[in-house]
Amino acid sequence: MNYLTKPFKLSLYGLAFFWIFDGLCQFQPKLLTKQFISAVVQPNFSAYPGFLTNLTNHFSRIFLLNPILFGSMIGLTQILIGGLIIFRPTRIIGLYVSLLWGLFVWVFGENMANIFSGNFNVFSGFPGNALIYVILSVILIISLKKSIDQTNYFGFGLKLLWFLFWIFSAIGLMLPSFGGYQGLKNVYLMNQFKLPWWLNNIDQLFHHFIVYLGPSSLFELVVLEIIIAMIVFVNNRIIFKIGLGVALILLSLIWLIGQMAGMYFTGIMTDPNTALTMILVLGAIYCSPIEKIQDYYNRLEKLLT
Repeated sequence: MNYLTKPFKLSLYGLAFFWIFDGLCQFQPKLLTKQFISAVVQPNFSAYPGFLTNLTNHFSRIFLLNPILFGSMIGLTQILIGGLIIFRPTRIIGLYVSLLWGLFVWVFGENMANIFSGNFNVFSGFPGNALIYVILSVILIISLKKSIDQTNYFGFGLKLLWFLFWIFSAIGLMLPSFGGYQGLKNVYLMNQFKLPWWLNNIDQLFHHFIVYLGPSSLFELVVLEIIIAMIVFVNNRIIFKIGLGVALILLSLIWLIGQMAGMYFTGIMTDPNTALTMILVLGAIYCSPIEKIQDYYNRLEKLLT
């Protein structure tokens, strides 16, 4: 299809930019050493099923043979994926490679967002940035291959992604392994790295605010996430804009507090993290027209049959 709609182009080029950005991040000095694998990645392998633990250990040992070489190869691969997506003749190839490589990174680099440990939540980066890349790649591929009205079909795919992201985030917050209110209260303690004073102050302010509200803070946050998940189905432009505005504020706070600004200040930033990527999805959804909720159900039924 020659014509690309605004939300489609925003998602397409945004995905390409993030892949290139991730590739450049790979060349940080700390990511080209054994420290990153041994201190950050390997400790999470214990929660994997047995066959995955063995496989991930195998890949990590290969990386540790020459971190500079394999780290550089990973970085160049991700930059290449972004470049393939940008240019029209190689776009579909780039999206397929994005899908496959994203799955590889999600399983062996992001530890599948800790879903096997039961400790998955939006503050710890759920569902993993690579998985969002994979889902975006699938939606983009289907829209290109189907050659149908991208505004309706692609917009529906984005809103379905948005809905599932927030619903599962709400579920993650309620899991016992996250600790409920106590886990929410200790979110700022997850930041084990030295942070700038202003970011550290934001973390402490969040902690005091949650303590002041008490256990009801968890309930209110879960309800807010469910409301934000449903807002994309509201056939009212004013309510829609208010809901997306609230979502933008919440995502920004999550990115700063729970995700430490994508780990930028730690020197081991591998990607911008999920909150920032979901802001991209939010922008594409905002550019998509609001349709009646029945239209979504009709399209979902067609997808499932």
